[in-house]
Amino acid sequence: MMSEHWYQNDSISKKDVTDAINTNWFIINLNKNTNTYIDNYRLERYSNVVLTYEEIRRNPMWKTETEKIISQEIDAAEKDGFYSYHSYYCFVHPQLCAIIMRKVIRVVWAIEKIKIKIIRPVRSWLENYYAPYGQGFYKAKTRFYLNSEIL
Repeated sequence: MMSEHWYQNDSISKKDVTDAINTNWFIINLNKNTNTYIDNYRLERYSNVVLTYEEIRRNPMWKTETEKIISQEIDAAEKDGFYSYHSYYCFVHPQLCAIIMRKVIRVVWAIEKIKIKIIRPVRSWLENYYAPYGQGFYKAKTRFYLNSEIL
């Protein structure tokens, strides 16, 4: 009678899963100081978004946010179970890495990009709108005097 291989019988630990995620190509390239054109091209190809690792790292909280996302996703995957080493690397690991990559891009990069593209122009528009003798200034002034007459 033949027994199965150890990697089909032994269950993978949470520490091994964390180490496997941290040695994924996306996390390794994200933690580099500089990236090559090939690294950024691969990221663009897999994520279907035009971005670079440098753009992700522009967020001052990228490291802590990434670590938090990794731990949250590992905890969520642990509820379903990691199974054996063989099953983990065949079925769970690729999906888990893809989920982490998408979430890091969405949470760390996209939110910062939205702030730059939307919030800053809106802030300058509001400053001009409510500036002395701006259109908003006159509307606010009229509303103030109308409300003070009611009281």
